[in-house]
Amino acid sequence: MDPLNPDSFNHKFATVNGTTIHYVDEGTGPVILCFHGFPDLWYGWRKQIPYLVSLGYRVIAPDTHGYGQTDAPKDLKAYGAKNIVNDFVSLLDTLNIREAVWAGHDWGGLVAWRAALWHPERVIGVISYCTPYIPTADTFTPLEDFVVKFPNWSYQLYFQRPEATDELNKEIPLFLTALFRHYKDFAKTSIFNPAVPPEQRTITDVRGLERSSVFTQGQLDYYIGEFQRKGMEGPLNAYRVRKINWEDEHEAGFLMNKIDKPSMMVTAGHDGALPAKWTEHMPKFIPDLMQEHVEESGHWILDEQPEFCNSAFAKFLKHLEDSGLIQK
Repeated sequence: MDPLNPDSFNHKFATVNGTTIHYVDEGTGPVILCFHGFPDLWYGWRKQIPYLVSLGYRVIAPDTHGYGQTDAPKDLKAYGAKNIVNDFVSLLDTLNIREAVWAGHDWGGLVAWRAALWHPERVIGVISYCTPYIPTADTFTPLEDFVVKFPNWSYQLYFQRPEATDELNKEIPLFLTALFRHYKDFAKTSIFNPAVPPEQRTITDVRGLERSSVFTQGQLDYYIGEFQRKGMEGPLNAYRVRKINWEDEHEAGFLMNKIDKPSMMVTAGHDGALPAKWTEHMPKFIPDLMQEHVEESGHWILDEQPEFCNSAFAKFLKHLEDSGLIQK
């Protein structure tokens, strides 16, 4: 496994519930499922997979729905958290795996937290990088109202627009070049400027932007090629299922539910999308919660601080082993 060479990993495919899923499967031992966010791939875990395998674990890192070599369903509900969790529980069934540690970054953190709600019997523990557990509220808050209080999420108004798909499909290399950056040289595109109305935002205002040192050219080229397979519609659908997710969870009675699984929350000091302060409520809802924080990192914590992330993961796995939840 060479993090600089995606072809050096063990790639597999499985069809579950009518959806063909691409995933990397490495190592033997207790299973860890690693879910990426937006705009990412299984490859976002390239610096963690070899390390976790060296600790004696089996790591399964998929492309989620609409990304890379995994199918992009046409039905918007397929991108809801309930459906995604169900499909990966079905993948565990296909692979004869009873339970796993669910790990996530960005939207992948949402998948991991929701797995503990929808299928707690399949979850040993949850570790989330950047994404806090946010309990289901008793009423739905439209994004337009949410961003009044939290303008750092106003970029999601742009991502919700159908026009965003068309623009980003034409500008995939530029879009990924703009997003995959160290927090110290984050691109000042209007997409992330709350002062610009969503209908006036664009990625073309940073045309000519040079690649950040966070990625090599080869790594960036791999991402560009994978996103050009199916385009941005599937990935952007994560921003279009807020109401679907709330309705599913409200109907299931998940209102203000606690997570009764050992968990770890890892935060970054310069994450503009998911500030560390958004995790302050979590101890009330997760009795067995460990928390780690690295100040010198932005949202791409797995790339900017891989050693810290690996160390935090090892600490959490040791907790699960000491608790008797994992036997190696």
